[in-house]
Amino acid sequence: MADDLRTKPYWRLPKGGEIAAISQRIERVCSGKDPGPVDLGPEFDIDAAAIQADEKRKRSVLPHRHDLETELSENLSWISAKLGESEAMRLVERDWLIVGRTIVFGADQPTYSQVKEAVSEALSRRQKTLKTS
Repeated sequence: MADDLRTKPYWRLPKGGEIAAISQRIERVCSGKDPGPVDLGPEFDIDAAAIQADEKRKRSVLPHRHDLETELSENLSWISAKLGESEAMRLVERDWLIVGRTIVFGADQPTYSQVKEAVSEALSRRQKTLKTS
């Protein structure tokens, strides 16, 4: 069956058997039937991965959020941030840029006034969007 895994009538996945084996292993591990060890390979460093994940999480939190929510009387949980994008911001000659619900900052630690200006713009855009829909 896995060898005949079709995504469209004219196309077959060449690694259907491997995909099925991985899927079955995942199901066994999740159900507790296969608590065996998992080999992530010699190049995988769990400590480095944990540190990298923590740094990424910290870099996606909107700086000064609590203070701004208090000052602006707004829930800002819908806004995420991307910090330290200095090269990208240099190219567009801006300190910050709004992309969807994410504010991209060039600085690793943007100032309160930079964040407030960006959040104010994001709130203004959101109000305009809500009015037109």
